[in-house]
Amino acid sequence: MFRLGWLDRYQNLSERGDRRGAFTLTVKQSGVAPRLLADMPLWCARAVLRRAIRPRS
Repeated sequence: MFRLGWLDRYQNLSERGDRRGAFTLTVKQSGVAPRLLADMPLWCARAVLRRAIRPRS
């Protein structure tokens, strides 16, 4: 069963233009993120993903 309670927060982040925050929330709530990442506060997980996913140079 999928938990969808986080979608309101996702929508709020998206409406404010916080694409990175919305993406991070999706990763955390997807059910496939490593437990360590899923348990991190959003601000911390955002920083980890910023370092891990970078544009090609």
